[in-house]
Amino acid sequence: MSDKAQDAASQTRVVVVGAGFAGVAAAAALREGGVEDVVVLEAQERAGGRVKTVAFDGGFVELGAQFIHGEKGNHLYDLAKKYGCLMDRSLYQANRTSDSSALDYKDHLFFTSAGQQVDQDCLVPLLEDANELTHNLADSIYNDRDCDARQENVHKNFQSFLEEAHAKFMSSSTVSVDPDVKDAVFRWIEAWQYADNGARFEDISLEGYGKYRYLEGFGLTLTASGLMEVFNRFLQESLRPGSLRLSTPVRTVSWHPNTDKNGSPGLKVQQCAEEIQETEVEPANQRRVKVVCQNGDVILADHVIVTASIGFLRENEESFFVPPLPEEHRKAIHGVGFGLVAKVFLVWDSLEKIFGSNLEGIQFLWLKGFPPKLSSSKTSLRTSKGGNWYDNLQGFERIASHEGMMLTWLAGEEAEIMEQLPEKEIQEVLHELLVIFTNNTAIPPPKKILRSTWKSNPFTRGSYSYLAAGVDINLHDTLRQPVPTPENPVVLLAGEACSQYYFSTVHGAIESGQQAARAILRHVQSQQQPAAPSRKATL
Repeated sequence: MSDKAQDAASQTRVVVVGAGFAGVAAAAALREGGVEDVVVLEAQERAGGRVKTVAFDGGFVELGAQFIHGEKGNHLYDLAKKYGCLMDRSLYQANRTSDSSALDYKDHLFFTSAGQQVDQDCLVPLLEDANELTHNLADSIYNDRDCDARQENVHKNFQSFLEEAHAKFMSSSTVSVDPDVKDAVFRWIEAWQYADNGARFEDISLEGYGKYRYLEGFGLTLTASGLMEVFNRFLQESLRPGSLRLSTPVRTVSWHPNTDKNGSPGLKVQQCAEEIQETEVEPANQRRVKVVCQNGDVILADHVIVTASIGFLRENEESFFVPPLPEEHRKAIHGVGFGLVAKVFLVWDSLEKIFGSNLEGIQFLWLKGFPPKLSSSKTSLRTSKGGNWYDNLQGFERIASHEGMMLTWLAGEEAEIMEQLPEKEIQEVLHELLVIFTNNTAIPPPKKILRSTWKSNPFTRGSYSYLAAGVDINLHDTLRQPVPTPENPVVLLAGEACSQYYFSTVHGAIESGQQAARAILRHVQSQQQPAAPSRKATL
């Protein structure tokens, strides 16, 4: 880079790409460790990443993350508690299990696709049997210390677990009920699992699924006015004034595997010397990263922490990093799974006037012999298996903060199709499903809907990660390894997909940002220590 070009570029110690919880946590940890010279770049016009609380119909809804999963050792829970943002437990913990399970829906109304309501005295024992069976089966798999058995699980997917659970449920449950209804209850549990994981079961590693760790405490804690309030408070106290730049997408991160203070070479310097020269990054002992923004801004830095989603990196990493990241990182980016979970909020004036008082939700049991035929569905889009986007929809749950609002969840290919449809068609299809399952033509159409669009967003391209079947379950661990080496951390990745045990969660994202910051702080500290005198100097 010429002297003139260098003068035109701004310089900083660390650039953080992405102003979600991971990015802000990284900047906060750096600042606490004495590194104040940090610039945070956010591609979108707002900070927050995949946390997105929005005002809707006189209240608020969470279009993205909404739950705090566990309490003990949970950075997000600690922040929400510190800021006084936790919701009164009595408003959401009643009739719910400590960790999310099928039993959380025992007070909902269940209807079959034939338009018949299933009696609660029959339904609740079925949910209890299914819940106990799946938990016992999971314990037998994940608590098995036999190495051969554990190794066998590496080659299985989550679909194999559900097939085994389904077979045992159909043969062992003693509840007297129509076998078709019994089958539909278990497939409702599968729909619930689908909405939770965001990916097809055959794509999820069985061993990887068990790698996730649950924290102690209630598993689905809520905030009083949305996670964005927690985030905004965290942002305000964490970033140096003027260090955040919104609406500033990054085009390229050019990095130099520079030598360190003691002359130790970076990774594969000779092999990528030609590529490095093309990036015009400063030579050794000067800034090692050049971040070029789409608006033309250029920032030179010593380190860069990239907190972009796996969905974004999959689509852009080849041109985003110059030279490319090491092969093991690229394999991890393209190997780890990245799912999609979507929400659709529906609003009426009052649910009580339509469904009566104390409605918790309406759940759908799809009978194999009674697929509903919808006149409102116009799209020709289908899943890879030829299904409709609304097939096996789990149902609707009431939003406690709004007297006229319900929420339905979609996942995977079905959610991707939904995002592409006109809102009017979505609204009409969901209304028609409610009418068919409840056998109640008096249900009025919702007056409006609001949907999430995480797959359509070019800066997310999905919701959160999972460990894919058939790949190394340690890919999350690979992602968070500094490049080129831990001792020479020039480029670091952070975000929920980089968390070893808490992937797919906000507290996992926070942890990953803090970990990336600590790697830089260790490097800074090592550079500040005087080099050991040579043997010759001591003679």
